[in-house]
Amino acid sequence: MFPPAKPPWGTSVARGFVVEARILAVLSLLLPGVLLSGSVHGQTIALEDTVYRLSEVVVEAERLSRLEALQNRPAFVTIVPMDDAARRVTSAAEYLARTVGFHVRSTGGYGAYSTASIRGSSSKQVTVFIDGVPLGRSHAGLIDLADLPLASVARVEVYRGFGAFDLSGSNIGGVVNIVTRGPERPGGGGARLRLSASYGSLSTQRYGASSALSPGDWDVLLIGSALSTDGDFDFLDDNGTPHNKADDETVGRINNHLEERELLVKLGRPLENGTLILANQFYHRKQGLPGYSSFQSPSEALTKSYDLLHGSWTRPGVGGLPLEIQVGLFGLYQVDRYEDRRPPGEPPARNETNRSLAVGGSLRWKAPLVAARQALRGMVEVRRESFRPEETYLDTVQGEEQVRRSWVVTLEDEIDLWPGRLRLVPSGRYERYTDRTRPFETVRSDLASYFRGLADTSVTHVQRIWTLGLVGSPGAGLALKANYGRYYRVPSLMEIFGYRGLALPNPALRPETGLNRDVGLRWERHFGPRRFVSLEYAYFWSEVEDLIMYTYSPWARAAQAVNMDNAQIEGYEVSLSCGRWRGLTLAGNLTHLTAVNTGPVRYLNGKYLPHRPQWEGFGRVQWEGWGATVFYEYDHISGNYWNAYNGVAPNGEGPLFRVRRLHALGCTVPTGVRGLEFTAEAKNLTDERVEDVMGYPLPGRSVYGTLVYTF
Repeated sequence: MFPPAKPPWGTSVARGFVVEARILAVLSLLLPGVLLSGSVHGQTIALEDTVYRLSEVVVEAERLSRLEALQNRPAFVTIVPMDDAARRVTSAAEYLARTVGFHVRSTGGYGAYSTASIRGSSSKQVTVFIDGVPLGRSHAGLIDLADLPLASVARVEVYRGFGAFDLSGSNIGGVVNIVTRGPERPGGGGARLRLSASYGSLSTQRYGASSALSPGDWDVLLIGSALSTDGDFDFLDDNGTPHNKADDETVGRINNHLEERELLVKLGRPLENGTLILANQFYHRKQGLPGYSSFQSPSEALTKSYDLLHGSWTRPGVGGLPLEIQVGLFGLYQVDRYEDRRPPGEPPARNETNRSLAVGGSLRWKAPLVAARQALRGMVEVRRESFRPEETYLDTVQGEEQVRRSWVVTLEDEIDLWPGRLRLVPSGRYERYTDRTRPFETVRSDLASYFRGLADTSVTHVQRIWTLGLVGSPGAGLALKANYGRYYRVPSLMEIFGYRGLALPNPALRPETGLNRDVGLRWERHFGPRRFVSLEYAYFWSEVEDLIMYTYSPWARAAQAVNMDNAQIEGYEVSLSCGRWRGLTLAGNLTHLTAVNTGPVRYLNGKYLPHRPQWEGFGRVQWEGWGATVFYEYDHISGNYWNAYNGVAPNGEGPLFRVRRLHALGCTVPTGVRGLEFTAEAKNLTDERVEDVMGYPLPGRSVYGTLVYTF
C-alpha cells in the first residue's frame, strides 16, 4: 500500500529533512528584514560565521489499520463488526448469514449444526480461522459454524473467493477469519468490567462477563459466557408422508436442548521493541440430537469441546530496517463425543469419541521497498494434525490414527504502477501435505482382501497456487478491483483413508480445483464525522473441477469418496450502507448466483447445484436518538433445490424449498441507571415455519430481552 498521506510503516525518522530545516531557518531570518524595509537593498545581513543546527526532526504518521488495509486489498472483503453481540441473543452463524455472498445451511435453532457457502462454493471449500490460526479440518474437511465463539469476538473478516497471503491453506470458496478482542488498558477506551444477562423464548438464558486489567506491564482481558436453551419449539410434522396432508400435525421438538460455555484469556505486553500476545480460547457445548423431524430421537447427544492456545510476537522494525515480522505458535485440542443414551432394556448403541490435535508455528513478514515502489509480504507455516477415533459398543476399540503434516510458503508483491492510482498485486503459494495412517486391513476384517490391495497408506499432495490482483483508484473515493487465480482443496483424511469401515478409503483422490475470477468497484464518501455513503459491486465467475462426492458401494455396504463432478458458478453481489442522516442508518446487500453442474454424469449435467439459492438479500434500518436505538432487519432467501438431480423436495410442494422471508425488530434503551441498558428483540415476526435442510425445521417466532451493565 502506498497511500499519499500515510506512510505505510509507522513512525519514521527523516534525517534528510535537516537540510530543509536549515534553509527554512535562514529564510525565517531574512524575511522579517525584507518586510520591515522599504527596499530589498535597505538591509544587509551577514551570515558567514553563523551556523544554525537543529535537532533531529521526527516525522510521525499513523500506520494504516488492518481494517483500512483490508479495504484497500484487491480481494473483496466484508468486515462484520460485533459491537452489539453482547446485547443480542444470536450466533456467529446468524451474523455470517447476513453477509453478502455468504449462505448458511442450518439444521435447527441456536447451536444447531451449520455450514458455510461463499459464492456458491461447497462447505468444504471454505476455510475458517480464529486470530489467523486455522481450525482443525483435516479429518472431515468441514467446520461447524456453531463451534465458533461469539462473546469474545471483535469482528469477522470474510474473504469472498480469494484469500489473504497471511492465512494458510487453499480456499476455492473463501476464508472466514474470526478476530477476538484484544487486551487493552482500561483507561484507553476499553470497559473495565461489563456484565450481561439475557432471557427469552424456549427458556433461553445467557450470561456474560468481561474484564480488562492492567497489572504492571501486562494488559489482561478476561471474557466468559454461558448459554442454555430448551430448543423445544413447535413445528409441522408430516409423519413422513409429505404428499398426504391429512396426517400432518404440530408437535414439539424433543431432545433439542443446548448448553454452551466459552472462556477467553488474553494477555499482551511490550517485549524487545515489539508486542507479545498470548491467548487461550476454550469452548464447550453439550446438546441433544433430535434427528429427522418425523423420526425424532429422544436419546442421542453430542458433546464438543476444544482448547486453542496461541501466541504471537510482532516487531515493527528489525535492525533499523522497515521490516515487520510476526512469529506465532499454536496448539488446538478438540474432543467430539457422540452418545446414544438409550433407556435400560433396549439394545446398547455404538458410541463414538473423536480426538484431534493440531500444533504448528508461523513466520509472517512485510517489507516495503519504497525506492522501487513495491511492498513484499510473505509467510511460512508448518502444521501437524492428528485424528483418532474411539468406538464403544460392548468393548472399547481404538481406531487407526490419521496424521497430516503440512507446510506452506507464500509470497506477495504489491507494485505501485501509477503512484496513488494503480497497483498490481501478484502472489504465489506453495503447499505440501503428507498424510499417513496405519495399514487398512486393521480397519474392517470382512474387507481384509480389499484393503490389502490398498498398500499406499502414505499420500503426498503438492500444490502451487497463484493469483493476480489489480486495484485502481481514479479518485473521488472510487476503487476498481479485479482478481484472477487458481485454488485447490486437498481431500480430507476421511475421504482418503475412510472412516471406521463406514467410508471406504480412496488414496487415488485428486484435489478439487477452482479457477476464480471477479471484477467490481467500491465507492465511499464521507460528508462529516459520522455521515457516509458506501457502495460495492462485484461480478464473479468460477469453474470448479474434480468435485469430490460420496457414492454408495452395495458390495461393501459403505460409501466411498470419488472425483465425480464439475461446476460452473457465476453471479454478482451488491452492498450499500449509509448514515447517519438525522440519526438514520441504512445497510443492505443482495447476492445473485447461478451454480450449474457441468460434470460427466448425464442425469446431473445441466442441473442446478443443491442448496445454492439464486437470490439472497439482507436489509437493516436503524435509528438512534434520545439515547435509544431502534432497528429492523429483513432476510430474504429464494427457494433452492435440495438434491443434485433437482427432484421433488420432501415438503411435497415442488422441486424447491420454500422462499424464506424473515423479519426481526429490536430496540436498545437506557434504564435510568448509569451504565445499564436494556435490549429487546423479536425474530421471525411473522412466525414462518420453514426448513433449511431436508427434514430439519427452523424455529418460529422468538423474543429475547438483555440487560448490559458497563462499569
